[in-house]
Amino acid sequence: MSSSPFLVGGSSSGNNSGVVNFAPKLSIKLDDKNFLLWNQQVEGVILSNKLHRFVVNPEIPAKYNSESDRELDIVSEAYDKWIVQDQMLFTWLLSTLAESVLPRTIGCCHAFQVWEQIHKYFNAHLKAKVRQLRSELKTIKKGTKTITEFVLRVRAIADTLLSVGDSVTEQDQIDSILDGLPEEYNPFVMMIYGRSDSPSLYDIEGLLLVQESQLEKFRQELMVPNVSANIAHTGGGRGNSHARGRG
Repeated sequence: MSSSPFLVGGSSSGNNSGVVNFAPKLSIKLDDKNFLLWNQQVEGVILSNKLHRFVVNPEIPAKYNSESDRELDIVSEAYDKWIVQDQMLFTWLLSTLAESVLPRTIGCCHAFQVWEQIHKYFNAHLKAKVRQLRSELKTIKKGTKTITEFVLRVRAIADTLLSVGDSVTEQDQIDSILDGLPEEYNPFVMMIYGRSDSPSLYDIEGLLLVQESQLEKFRQELMVPNVSANIAHTGGGRGNSHARGRG
């Protein structure tokens, strides 16, 4: 069997002349996580073999040319060719599905039915995924995450959205990052929005890392006087106690 998505053996002979014999092998099987990759490869095979008409708006020839043919069960040549090609494509499509997906095609008898079932399910699945990720992108907060962790999470959401066919602009990512920062970053946010130029996502991340470092340094400096005061207070208290004891 050939591992390349091209014709194998050309067209069949005899009554089924013109039927495409093909046995392409995909690098993946469709599961719940790789629909777009699977669809890209499968469509490439179907289009290159001019078989798209078998899965999208199929035109099915009449099975019988006349009532007498129906009574005698004499199948028309056009239908005979169509059903042979359809079943080849039907069988191949099933072979590209993982075991976890195959149950979704139970009841399907033709290639176009498999195609419709698969696309109906995964398109609905993708829409739900997009809504979930878009919602997270709007509401995400830095919280206890470091700047690096926070920015990476926003990027991961954007990358996942892109993988399911919904791109996120760089400006949308920047807005999500700035909107998710705590109040202590407000001066930084105002400074960014007040700039005449449009900093890139990498610029924003670099500037935020500097800001994070400065804020951490400031917090540590605030803690030093308090620690010193506590030490002095504790030491003074012990001294007075000893003095009273000697009295």
